[in-house]
Amino acid sequence: MTEPAYGGGAAEKHDPPLLFDLGEDPAEKFDVAEQHPKVMAELRRIAAEHTEAMVPGEPQLQKRL
Repeated sequence: MTEPAYGGGAAEKHDPPLLFDLGEDPAEKFDVAEQHPKVMAELRRIAAEHTEAMVPGEPQLQKRL
């Protein structure tokens, strides 16, 4: 997901996700995801493991009402 700078506008979801080589492209202009399918597969695996292990916390705003 890409968030606009300084909250100006709506966030943009990218499906499939984007991948950048920040050493070569610090401005994030060139998506290299298609050239690195193994990296993308590993990142998806790690994200899925993380999502499965997450435990939702208690909504903090509900305490104030």
